[in-house]
Amino acid sequence: MGSEKEKIKVGRRKIKVSNTDKIFYPDVNLTKGDIIRYYRDISNYILPYFKDRPLSMHRFPDGIEGKKFFQKQVPDYFPEWIERRRVEKKEDGSVEHVLCQNEAILVYLVDQASLVMHVWLSTIDKPEYPDRLVFDLDPSGDDFDSVRFAARKLYDFLTEKLEITPFVKTTGSSGVHVVIALDKSQKFDPVRKFAGQITEIIARENTDKITTEISKEKRGKRVFLDIARNAYAQTAVAAYSLRAKPGAPVATPIHWEELWDRKMSSRKYTATNIMKRLDKINDPWKDINRHAISVKKAQQRLEKLMNQEYEKVKD
Repeated sequence: MGSEKEKIKVGRRKIKVSNTDKIFYPDVNLTKGDIIRYYRDISNYILPYFKDRPLSMHRFPDGIEGKKFFQKQVPDYFPEWIERRRVEKKEDGSVEHVLCQNEAILVYLVDQASLVMHVWLSTIDKPEYPDRLVFDLDPSGDDFDSVRFAARKLYDFLTEKLEITPFVKTTGSSGVHVVIALDKSQKFDPVRKFAGQITEIIARENTDKITTEISKEKRGKRVFLDIARNAYAQTAVAAYSLRAKPGAPVATPIHWEELWDRKMSSRKYTATNIMKRLDKINDPWKDINRHAISVKKAQQRLEKLMNQEYEKVKD
């Protein structure tokens, strides 16, 4: 690929791309053209996680070391064939988001220097009713062992106490996202309440290593269990999205057994090795929707558990 504008064929469309020899990841010498190829290669895996979800673009016109900005509103110059949907803001007004429904739209977004893709936790048919609950496990530094410890505590509680099947992905930064699929039967507020009760229990039982403290100064070296993404119009980095970090790391769905392996880290998988992984194993999240739960029923189980624990303490 050269630096002049050229057209590449994606499905039935020919898309103009430009500056494809511009370096976007200097430390590994990846160009804009390399990033376009990455997203084309990964398209069959990433597109299901975009489908019908409002998308926020994180754009880096001069690569990860240059200026950057988030963009929610579809620019006026985007061609008509880019799918979009207008949704209400939290407050007054509305915003028209991109819906990245196919490979051609994906390539166009990458040509617009959208390196990192963030998606809603709900779909466009029921935007106020999430189908994902996300726990963001955020370490104070770069200690992935502490993330592994916190993830194990959360995993054990969800599977053993609540009989929920959670999923996990590396964020491509420093932590992991633990994700529960939902049946879209509850709005964000009860979902967030449910998540908050769980994190408070986990933190209370592991006060020296896990916290729900928002203040970074008060967290110390503890892992922060963050539930802030569980709100209307909030986003999480999409599975298989690149991150704007050295090495071109990828937010990667993994099996829980892989997380327990000390060789795993949040930035283990990158634009240059993720396809080798997917050539060997299936996407660990391919059946995630089959495990969607009712938050109302799970809340009832949680409250029963909490009442039982209260009675034990009282006795």
